[in-house]
Amino acid sequence: MAPLNATDIVVNTEPPQRRMAGAAAVPPPAPGTFTPAERAIGGDIQMPLEKIFARANEATPMYEKLGKVEGIANTLHTSLKNGVDGNTVEARRAFFGKNALPEEPPLTFWEMYKASWEDSMIRLLTVAAIVSLILGLTVPDPGETEVNYKTGWIEGFAIICSVIIVTTVSSVNDYNKEKRFHKLTEENSAQPVRVRRGGKDVTIDVTEIVVGDIVNLSPGLVVPVDGFYVTGMSVVIDESSVTGENDPKKKNANAPIILTGTVVNTAEDAYMLACAVGERSFGGKLLMESRGAGAPRPTPLQERLDELADLIGRIGLGAAMLLFALLSLMEGFRMLQHDSGASCRHFLDYFLLCVAIIVVAVPEGLPLAVTIALAYSQNKMHDDNNQVRRLRACETMGNATQICSDKTGTLTQNLMSVVQGYVGMQHFSVKRPGDLPEPVPLSGMRATSLRQLSEGIAINSSSEKVVSTTDKEGHTVAPYWQWVADKGNKTDNALLDFVDRVAMTEADARDMGSRPHQRIREACRQRGFTIFPFTSDRKRMSAVVRQEDGTLVHHVKGGSDRILPLCDRYVNEAGDEVPMTDEARARIAQQVKKLADMANRTIGVAYAVLGGTELPEDEPTESLVWLSLLGIQDPLRPEVADAVMKCQAAGVTVRMCTGDNIDTAVAISRQCGIFNRSRGDLAMTGQDFRNLVYDAYGDDERMAKFWPVLDHMTVMARSQPLDKQLLVLMLMTRGEVVAVTGDGTNDAPALRLANVGFVMRSGTDIAVKSADIVLLDDNFRSVQRAVVWGRCVNDNIRKFLQLQLTVNYVSVALTFIGSLMAGGHSSPLTTVQLLWVNLIMDTLAALALATEEPSEECLKRQPIHRKAPLVSRRMHMTITLIAVYHLALALVLQAFGYRWFGLERYSREHSTIVFNVFVFGALFQMFNCRKLYDEVDFFEGFERSKLFVVVICFCVLFQIIAVQTFGDFMDVCRLRFSEWTVSIMLTFATIPLGMVSRLIPVEEAHFEREFDAENIDEDARQFLVKLAKDVERTADERAGRSGEALSKAKRARVLSLWYRAYAEHVGTLRVVNAFRRAHFDRDMTSELSRNVYRQMVELTSPKP
Repeated sequence: MAPLNATDIVVNTEPPQRRMAGAAAVPPPAPGTFTPAERAIGGDIQMPLEKIFARANEATPMYEKLGKVEGIANTLHTSLKNGVDGNTVEARRAFFGKNALPEEPPLTFWEMYKASWEDSMIRLLTVAAIVSLILGLTVPDPGETEVNYKTGWIEGFAIICSVIIVTTVSSVNDYNKEKRFHKLTEENSAQPVRVRRGGKDVTIDVTEIVVGDIVNLSPGLVVPVDGFYVTGMSVVIDESSVTGENDPKKKNANAPIILTGTVVNTAEDAYMLACAVGERSFGGKLLMESRGAGAPRPTPLQERLDELADLIGRIGLGAAMLLFALLSLMEGFRMLQHDSGASCRHFLDYFLLCVAIIVVAVPEGLPLAVTIALAYSQNKMHDDNNQVRRLRACETMGNATQICSDKTGTLTQNLMSVVQGYVGMQHFSVKRPGDLPEPVPLSGMRATSLRQLSEGIAINSSSEKVVSTTDKEGHTVAPYWQWVADKGNKTDNALLDFVDRVAMTEADARDMGSRPHQRIREACRQRGFTIFPFTSDRKRMSAVVRQEDGTLVHHVKGGSDRILPLCDRYVNEAGDEVPMTDEARARIAQQVKKLADMANRTIGVAYAVLGGTELPEDEPTESLVWLSLLGIQDPLRPEVADAVMKCQAAGVTVRMCTGDNIDTAVAISRQCGIFNRSRGDLAMTGQDFRNLVYDAYGDDERMAKFWPVLDHMTVMARSQPLDKQLLVLMLMTRGEVVAVTGDGTNDAPALRLANVGFVMRSGTDIAVKSADIVLLDDNFRSVQRAVVWGRCVNDNIRKFLQLQLTVNYVSVALTFIGSLMAGGHSSPLTTVQLLWVNLIMDTLAALALATEEPSEECLKRQPIHRKAPLVSRRMHMTITLIAVYHLALALVLQAFGYRWFGLERYSREHSTIVFNVFVFGALFQMFNCRKLYDEVDFFEGFERSKLFVVVICFCVLFQIIAVQTFGDFMDVCRLRFSEWTVSIMLTFATIPLGMVSRLIPVEEAHFEREFDAENIDEDARQFLVKLAKDVERTADERAGRSGEALSKAKRARVLSLWYRAYAEHVGTLRVVNAFRRAHFDRDMTSELSRNVYRQMVELTSPKP
């Protein structure tokens, strides 16, 4: 039996136990307990088959052990020629399961609404509101003898309204989001497929396929089950959605495994044996695993908000208890002194004051600010082509420290394109590869050579392009050209796109009638031609075309290694045919190697002029003339390199995981800036990484050597479907916040496990259902924009929190100290005044501060560690300085302000001045709160905060109206102009004081990265348990190789450090010396010198 590997830690060979409500999970029978009826349909082979598909292409020994497809068919009691007996279909479906997955019941609005009340801050607010309502309607205010029913209900009712608004808005937002997602992933349930049963071909729905069926494979079919190749010609399967490899795979007796979710490119009279269906199939298990069973994991922001809510509750309760103790002590002394004003009734008044302090301390505006910030960012992210499925992903991306990206379809376009090559021995490169309406200029090349090349490619292809007027969802759109799915392959598509762009004119860019290659084909068809199709033996395709003068030209296209030996001449730079010398052959071989080293698939194009005028029936054998070498590659998306660079500048490590070989993976990752040897980056295969994890896990000394390797491993090649999940798991155990991007079935486990999962809109259904965010434009730049929006959400919430805490600190302290100063008989601010400050202004401030649009300047700072407090030390400095100033100002005005304005102490006008100063101090603090870090200019970026200006103007206007007209209701009176002027002048000092606070040096807390299995979420903890068990279970098998993988990784790490040292020291010294020579030779203005200078700057710049 083949040794176990890391993929087994999560892909269970047992059927998933999770079911819909009401459907019991039936565990598989234990070995040896199969009934005769179950053995009659092959029930005893189920588990070994599932193990084969779980290991994908590493399970050939186990497949052979079962007797290959013939032995498996015999055990399943099915005929490879006639299929299953129709009488056994129901029994097979009952035992092996239906070829469908249980649907996840959608969450109802009521369930979402109930879940929104589980937030600890919402619960704290609800308790505060209930207490406030009860006391406000049953107990008189301090110093009063009767309950004031007109105002006693206001504060509690207002808090309840705030809570209901928050929970309703968030629930409606979540519900609409889920509806959009279900619409996005709606599937067409009726998908017919042909199977052979009882010797007859019948058409059934894919959900009716059973284990043992002989399933017909037709071009374009998305394989609905796991199985093995039985028979067929030219069976080519696109496995990029499962393995990540872009090259289609041929299926035959030597490569028989066919997995769910792969796509049939070509197949003729082909059939497969269905061996695993529904939940037991490879794709079914991935989807069931990706659904998860635990509750939604808390985000970094939620964790810190919960901690803050607990802290505020404790502070408020502590302050209230202290105040009650002090006032009670003072009242006790007065009672002992037989003071006529002392009364037991005062103890109740003190209790009510303490309740008021607790209510004031609660930041009732914070949940609303969080809701507004998330809802606003979600809608704006949709405009940036990020459809958010799970709202928590918005703010989690702000803390992202790692992005593990798939290559195919994510970093690249998943469309093969000609990127460079040689025509007539002259090199060319395509600056913007792909199917674009832009010509490819091949200046300096002979028109005759280009004509021969275009004709040779256009005629040697079976791909077809048609005009389509509908998109993937079936909506009518503007006409566009589209490749026919079941015609040709990606290589032919790439070559024909190249021909179109070489021959493109300005009119062709808008022509919906024909493409250049179609016109070339039509011209050849009119003159006459014959085609000799591609075969796996010849590895080439050729055609003989009659020219206008009647001569025959034999065009040949194929793998460069197969075409070059057939040539005895070549076309040189002048466009002439010259003999193929050993030197020329070596030169072409060097060109082939150069393109291959750059991760290109190399295609050779040749031709020969034939004698005679009749089209031959057999392929000509005359020697050929070497014309062109073309390098084909799945090109990077144009925006990827810039997006990767911005992420790295923001302190986010980008890693690439792919199924390609390591040379191709390194070449692609270099192009997009992910892999840079001079940074000390490492690349390794998925198997090497699995072995490394198994070698080190559980041993502290080895893990200490493992972490540096993990930190610098930016490329994982030849990765199995679950290797990326293992990588994500190890990163999360170090406290990293991990985002994963992908588009294929193979990405689903990692998408589910990661803190944030991104999936391309064009991704497979399994991947889309596992992700948190869908990239509607399949654009990696949208991931970078999601990082920007995530940081913006976190910043906006913290901006509001900075204001909220300043106001609350001052409110609590002012109530506390003012009550002590007044002996507990009154508070500086009335209940309605506190309501205006703590609720109305909080709500408006949430709109102002939580809706500021992002700037990419936020990518110039490092991510905030998930363990870092929500309120940074810099924020504490600003909050403390401003709060102390506001508190001192209010207390001084309360104690001495009546003298300055010639008023009676504690009169309504005196209290109104204190209240006015308090409100304007909060308004000016809003300007300070727009910045969180070391920025001094608080007025920068107002163009991104248009709502801020509106809110400030409204608050000022409302305050003026309230003071001048709401006399009795708010317990205020009209103020004179001089009193308004003093209030504004005293509080305006808040802005320069905030600027000063940013100049005070502050060192933020630093958090080391270390293994922390306790603080990861439940899903990751379960995978860690599985990993530990698997490491223990395979310990004996690995005993002889213990430490081998770690030693290999350490050698690679030492080599990478050498390259880094070489680049930073030896390489830099060479550049400096070259620069000095250029200066000595008076050659400072040449292009060579400028290149040397740019290289020196690059090498000597600090590495991110």
